[in-house]
Formats: sequence, C-alpha cells, structure tokens
Amino acid sequence: MALPKLDHPTFTMKVPSTQQEVVYRAFIVKEEKILMLAQEDGDPKAIARAVKQVLNNCIISGDVDIDHLASFDVDYMFLQLRARSVGETVDLSIPCEECETAIMFEVDLNAVEVKSKGDMPDPNIKLTDTVGIVLRWPEIDDAGDIGAEDKGEIEKAFSLIAACVEQIYDADNVYSKSDVSLKEIEEWLQDLTQEQFEKIRDFFDEMPKVVAETDIKCGKCSHKQKVTIEGMQNFFG
Repeated sequence: MALPKLDHPTFTMKVPSTQQEVVYRAFIVKEEKILMLAQEDGDPKAIARAVKQVLNNCIISGDVDIDHLASFDVDYMFLQLRARSVGETVDLSIPCEECETAIMFEVDLNAVEVKSKGDMPDPNIKLTDTVGIVLRWPEIDDAGDIGAEDKGEIEKAFSLIAACVEQIYDADNVYSKSDVSLKEIEEWLQDLTQEQFEKIRDFFDEMPKVVAETDIKCGKCSHKQKVTIEGMQNFFG
C-alpha cells in the first residue's frame, strides 16, 4: 500500500531583472538537508550548487534558467523561498556605533528589495573611440568558482570581473569569451589605464543588490541607528 502524498502550498514571485512571474513551493526536509550539508561543507562551490538545486526543485512553473540568472536575482529568489519555508524573519546582531554593545534585531524578509544606485548601467562600455567591452552581471556559479580559489580578495574581485566579460571588440574584430581564455582576459584588463578600468568597475558598483533597512536602538546606551543589510549571505549572520 502506497503511503499518502502530502500537498504543499504554492506561492508566486517575480524575477527582479526580468519581472517574469514564477510559481514555487516552500522547500521541504529533503531540500533543507541539501542546504545543511552544503553549509557544513563550507565550500563556496558546494553552497552555490545547493542553492541552485533547491531553487530548481521548488520552482514549479516559469521557464527560468537559474544558471544564467544574475546573482542578485538568485539572492532575492532564495530569500523569498526561505521566508516561505523556514520563517519570515531572521535574527541578527551588530555592534552599537557608540558603545559597541552587540544589538540583537530582527529583519523581515518580506521587506527585502532589489535596489540599484540609479539607472541600470549599459553593459556595452566604450574604452576608446574604437575599443570597447561588453559585460554581464555575475552569476551564482561565478561567485562559487572565484570564492573557492586560493586568492586574496583583490585577486578574486579581478577574476570575477574577467569572468563577466562577454566580448571585447575593436574597429575590425569582436572577440567573444569563447574565443579567448580567462587568463588572456585578465592580462588584457591589466593593460587598461586607471580611467578605463574605472568605467568597468562602475558597472559592477552600480549592480542591483538585495537590501533590507531597519532602525535599531541600543539597549545599553539608547543610541539609535539605521542598519542596511545587503547580499544574501549577510541575512544569515
């Protein structure tokens, strides 16, 4: 005799970058196990794989390619999924600006937004009159791959930028990332002037982020301060 099947409630959300609506269910014990094992492993690649697997398992309808979504899309979608699966709030702590006492506070995941500093930047960046570069937003695998490398933070940031180069072009040719190696792109980037590289860095600085803002008060000295939480990892301490 077959065991009874359980029905799971479904919810809807929109992919921030495309506004495409998807239907999803809360994650269940088997998905929670996937996340716990990845967290226990601690490897950025394992965590990225786990997040992707859970999202793929839980999205019921909506033609979404998790592999090629921008990292802020994945952050937002996972936080929405987590809110419906575990709880709509997370408990965090931060030192008081005045007395450095740890302040415990609660963040409502329903209040999380995807925010950018201004208009969406143009991924096609002209570096000279004839030479330019086409970029894309970082994807979840980029962060996992770069985070797993034995490099310093500056080197990791540089490798992440190189991984997000789609094309380099001049007046005569277009060089796609499939035509050249990551090492060649990194070496090419190192030949840029500071002014040229700043244009590229601005693209990533202006990338949308998942953000939640809240006001907190220190229980010891009564100092009030505004806290801004950015990036999925910071919502879990």
